[in-house]
Amino acid sequence: GQTPHQVFNKPHPAREYMQCSTRRLDTSIFSLTSLPRPLLESHERVSSLIYAPKLDRLLCASAFRLNFAPYDKFLEWGYADNSIRFFFSDNRKPAGLFENLHTGQISCACFADSKTLITAGEDCVVSVYTVHTSVGKPVELVPRSSVFGHKTLVTAMAVSKAFST
Repeated sequence: GQTPHQVFNKPHPAREYMQCSTRRLDTSIFSLTSLPRPLLESHERVSSLIYAPKLDRLLCASAFRLNFAPYDKFLEWGYADNSIRFFFSDNRKPAGLFENLHTGQISCACFADSKTLITAGEDCVVSVYTVHTSVGKPVELVPRSSVFGHKTLVTAMAVSKAFST
C-alpha cells in the first residue's frame, strides 16, 4: 500500500458561523410592539405583502392582484371579460388591458422578474410573456412561450430563476 503525503501544512481555519442580526418572528413574538396607527390599511382580503425599499412602503395585494417592480403599477385579473388589466399604483388609472390571453378565466399569475409574467388559465395552459414598461408609460405584453402539458387546472405557481434552463 501507499502512504499518502500530507496535503495541508497548517490546520484548517475555524469556521465562522454567521450571526443573524434579525431575529426570527416565531422566536421573538413577545418582543413585537403595537404601532399607534395602522402601517397599511386595506379593505380587501390580503394574499401577499411586499416591502418596497425604494419607496419605503409596504404593499399588499388581494387574491387577483400582483404588485411588480418598480412598484409604480400593479396587475389585476378575474374580470368577466377574461382580461388582465394593469393600473398605475398612485392613481389607479388604467395602464394596459389585454384580453383573450387564455380561453376562459385566468386561474393564477406570477412574475419571475419585473419583465417576465407567467399566467395559467382554465384552459390548462401556462403562458410566459415579456412585459415592456417604464415609469409613467403604459404596459405592453409580448407572448414568449406556452406550455400545453397540464391535464387539470393550474391553481398555483412558483418561480425560481436559479433552476431555469
